[in-house]
Amino acid sequence: MLPYDKASDRTTLEYYHGPAVVINERTACFPPNFINTSIQWDTGERTGINGLYLNATFAVENQTDFLGKELSKPVQVYCKLYNIWNDTKTSTNWPTALCNELAMVEVSSKSVTMNPLSGWSYGFRYVTLVNSGEVLNGHFESGIGSAIPPDLQKELDNLTYRTDGPWTLAQTANGTEVFNATMCFISQNLPHKFNVTMTGKAVASEPTFLTELSSLTVLRNDTGVLRQLGVGISPGNTTGRGTLNLEVHSGPDLWMELDGEVSIQSAYLELRVTLVEFSALGGWSLAGNIVFNDLTTTVIWATHPEHAAMFQKILHETDVILRLASIFEPTHEVTTINAQNFVVPQQWTGFIVAIAILIMHFILTALTLVLFAKRTQSSLLGNAWQAVSQLVSPETQDIIRAAGSEGIRDRQVEALARSAGRNREVYALASGVDNGRIELCVR
Repeated sequence: MLPYDKASDRTTLEYYHGPAVVINERTACFPPNFINTSIQWDTGERTGINGLYLNATFAVENQTDFLGKELSKPVQVYCKLYNIWNDTKTSTNWPTALCNELAMVEVSSKSVTMNPLSGWSYGFRYVTLVNSGEVLNGHFESGIGSAIPPDLQKELDNLTYRTDGPWTLAQTANGTEVFNATMCFISQNLPHKFNVTMTGKAVASEPTFLTELSSLTVLRNDTGVLRQLGVGISPGNTTGRGTLNLEVHSGPDLWMELDGEVSIQSAYLELRVTLVEFSALGGWSLAGNIVFNDLTTTVIWATHPEHAAMFQKILHETDVILRLASIFEPTHEVTTINAQNFVVPQQWTGFIVAIAILIMHFILTALTLVLFAKRTQSSLLGNAWQAVSQLVSPETQDIIRAAGSEGIRDRQVEALARSAGRNREVYALASGVDNGRIELCVR
């Protein structure tokens, strides 16, 4: 997010230098150790939506130095699992549910793994990802319009577990996979400010989110938002993604001092509630469009289709972290450079023709003025008399003609005036006192 209200100010931005809030986001996932686990069919009495639900207690072991004591304690979740989805042959998405709980967990801001950018701890909070195994995939009864749960209750009572990287696989006694789960710790970032420089290229427009899940299928995940997040394009191609390159110089200007523990914990809880929220179903669907004719999945349980697509991309192809645009603090003096659209001629032919026409017009106008000044032969007196009379009549025609082209010329008038000693006199037109006529008077 940029500190500009108008989209045009954001899309034309090519240079930013000044203070900004920079987020160093990190996610660490570990295999949970299940203590108590049950998978049961809920008719909707507890949550309002029927389906298979996971009720489990688990913890991450041997990570106290990384996570701290508080986050190493056992946690309990109750969340909806996928129990019906399309054949995986027609969809590459995994039937993944995100389980979370709105619990008061003290987030350590010191004494554990430090964020090298701010000097504080990462402020981790956990979520649990659960992928349903094929054995949980029930079937849909079209006449009734509701899912029929798989008949596995006896097998689900005696699960065994094994770890595979960050995942814990739950299996039946005969080795059938029921689900696999991972516990992910996501860093929370309070708004510390840094001096930064961001450079890049202007973009034509900002990407817009899709409003319908079907549009994502048609576009095959090739949307503006997903490209900006690095899906379908190299994460390092900031120009193609429409993002700016970020360089952090100094800081931080801490949001507050570390001794304000109560305020810090309150801020972390507010971040948690705002970013993850809480669902009556115990979590959210991150599987995208793998369920048909299910209002629960598409409206109540589902995350935004592009969020789900981004998550599935990361889940399938874990790679380097994708850097997003920073959040800026707009109350400080900053230096920016924005792009402007100009029409630049690609060829000079038209420009040269236009300039030649303008030059020719100027030459002709100047030549007309010079010729008029040098070649005019009418008497100045005749011109003045013709201008003030504003009347052509039998009485004035002879006088005008004599003073005009048919009479004497300016040079002749000048010679006569000089010979008569009148060249130094000044004449004026005035109204006669006695008769009211216009007369020439010598001043």
